[in-house]
Amino acid sequence: MPPNVANIPRLPVNGANRPLESITSAARKRLRIVIIDNFDSYTFNVYHLFCGVLEHPPIVIRNNQMGWAEFGTRVLPHIDAIVLSPGPGTPEHPKDIGLCGDVLRYPGPIPVFGVCLGHQAMGLQCGGRVERAPVVMHGRLSPIEHLGTGLFANIPPHFLAVRYHSLIVHEDLPSDLITTAWVRDGRTGRRLVMALEHRTKPWHGVQFHPESICSEYGNQMAVNFCDLALANRPQKPYFLEPYHALSEHISVVPTHVPHSITPAHASEVHQCHVAAVEWCDPETAFDTLFAASRQSVWLDSARVEGETRWSYMGERSATGFSLTYSLQRGQVTVQHGDGRCETRSVASFFDFLQTVYLQHQIPWTAIQQHGVNLSDDDLPQFLGGLVGYIGYELKAETLNMPAVATTSTVPDATFVFLDRALCFDHVHRRIVLVALGPREPALAWIRDTAALLDTARRRALLKLSAQPAVAVARLPVDQFFTPDLPHTPYLAAIQRSNDLIDAGETYEVCMTTQFRCPFDPTRIDPWSLYRSVRRRNPAPYGAYLRFAASSGVPGHWIACSSPERFLRVDRAHVITMKPIKGTARRGKTQKEDDAIRSALEANDKDRAENLMIVDLIRNDLNLVSTTGSVCVPKLMHVESYETLHQLVSTIQGDLDPNLTAVDALRHTFPPGSMTGAPKLRTVQLLEDQLESSPRGIYSGCIGFLSAVGGASHFNVVIRTAIGDETAKSISVGAGGAIVALSDPADEWDEVVLKLQSVGGAVADFVTEASR
Repeated sequence: MPPNVANIPRLPVNGANRPLESITSAARKRLRIVIIDNFDSYTFNVYHLFCGVLEHPPIVIRNNQMGWAEFGTRVLPHIDAIVLSPGPGTPEHPKDIGLCGDVLRYPGPIPVFGVCLGHQAMGLQCGGRVERAPVVMHGRLSPIEHLGTGLFANIPPHFLAVRYHSLIVHEDLPSDLITTAWVRDGRTGRRLVMALEHRTKPWHGVQFHPESICSEYGNQMAVNFCDLALANRPQKPYFLEPYHALSEHISVVPTHVPHSITPAHASEVHQCHVAAVEWCDPETAFDTLFAASRQSVWLDSARVEGETRWSYMGERSATGFSLTYSLQRGQVTVQHGDGRCETRSVASFFDFLQTVYLQHQIPWTAIQQHGVNLSDDDLPQFLGGLVGYIGYELKAETLNMPAVATTSTVPDATFVFLDRALCFDHVHRRIVLVALGPREPALAWIRDTAALLDTARRRALLKLSAQPAVAVARLPVDQFFTPDLPHTPYLAAIQRSNDLIDAGETYEVCMTTQFRCPFDPTRIDPWSLYRSVRRRNPAPYGAYLRFAASSGVPGHWIACSSPERFLRVDRAHVITMKPIKGTARRGKTQKEDDAIRSALEANDKDRAENLMIVDLIRNDLNLVSTTGSVCVPKLMHVESYETLHQLVSTIQGDLDPNLTAVDALRHTFPPGSMTGAPKLRTVQLLEDQLESSPRGIYSGCIGFLSAVGGASHFNVVIRTAIGDETAKSISVGAGGAIVALSDPADEWDEVVLKLQSVGGAVADFVTEASR
């Protein structure tokens, strides 16, 4: 029994239970529900499910957020039902279920709905046995049979549901419980428990995940539980004011922005000047204007497809600035274009980034077009602002984890504020020049840049722009580099991952390692190296970022050919994320290539990997999107690149109008496709048991935050070479998702395949330059 339970009044049931047919839709919508989150990456999909049924969104609290005494006196009197979320671990470990255990020991008749771990906790509390499932099921569909009553009213007798579990409640249930849904184990014929209910208490549990994008009738189950809760809820006064007060003060769902959006007049930059000039090859333009710059950036759509219309480039100008962040020191260094430099301690990098972003916002009405009249749709999403990267180690802030010790001096985040930018429209074949600030200096820069682009075009016509050769690999790429986690230990880590999955500690683990090679910064030109990388492996979300050493900030550069979008927020505030899970090589012939593509699309393991991350991203987006707006326009379709086929999904939501693109970044970082699921527990396992070194920039994101219009766009840092000029080392990260169906040897082969895409170009270039 929970502590202090004697101090919490036993709430009587409403006499004889009301018949379900007497429950109206209006009464159902008024239900007040609390969801107890077991630190799962699907909890906010459950939240979304109930938001579609209720007038007042559920309150969400963590399972360790408060003790039973506080919950029983502060929360319980003001709610009608409780949902116990899924989560990693086992109900046999009190820390894994926290407050859920207290709820189930409470003797009152409060209606409870348990999902996965919550369902297992119900079974265990009533004397049932929780054991290993005959087959580990993560991200896989099963046909569910059921009794057709209670939670399954108005649902066909057979339907498909997604399962994420390694443990299961044994079918030999105690007398207080009955099985209400099941699946047949194909090997043993056992009837495995997929749902249960209590004979005398209003408790209902499901082993599968009704909130998954691929589960059927999840919404009907939410409706049914609400009806069951209304028929059995305790008698208590119905007041919404205390419930709303609880929602504002204890719910983990963001209800307001600590940093309200700064009024336009507070901006330090007041005008946005736009002009258009004729097309010039972007590589030639960068080579002419920015290759010699000490701080320059190029967000490069080297492979132009439907959603990669624009490329952007620029450098830190005399009126711009750059900022770098060290997680270990908790310090931001701001370097101004006029030579000034300042270092300050900050409690939160994302808070600091939010402040800088809001201070430099410019109203849409401040755009002034010169010699052109472009429609809103033909203006670039980036109209000056911040361009840079956020390294994976910033997970310490977004997931509230301790920072990992590292010997690397490469900053954990670096951004340049571009008040001058070139925006390449690959559709209309023109360049939009953007200059922020007072009119005369802006127009002078536009004239000068147009003249430099004329020079660049003439160089291209005269073929004076050097073309780095693309050599054929002389040495197997995995032999050229030294991995942080070599072949044998990597296979052992995969086996350990499988053990953790079998034990229910995680559903999917995105294992990675870094491959490193030495280089001489005086002989290796990173710009020339990037040109070789983009020729061999053009990608829709490529990037070249160069930050020369200055004012105590170490020199580093990034040559990225990422095929994966992390997060885009457009000017209409629509958030789009495009995770990749599932990779296969291209075929040597069209027939072989088509066969490989079809096999990837149908592969159970790859589809399970992809589905788990899709559901994880839906969860993340539900935190920052308007209720009901999160959707999946494309689920598990194949995109093909020069060397690889990839299984890709697209998830969208409408950004809450009270939040900004920085908030969206904060609540979705690090990319779920680079962690696994559930995110927090899996990142902890990767850090403590599986990976041998910090990831650094790899697995983070590169992109922009626009000063006009509120748009942003970030990739996932994969297929990327990172140069550390202090350590004189180039690193290329590679890895893959480990699920219950993974074969260690196949996983290592996939790592080498991914390494080859960028690592091959790096190995050839370094070898040639070192001669």
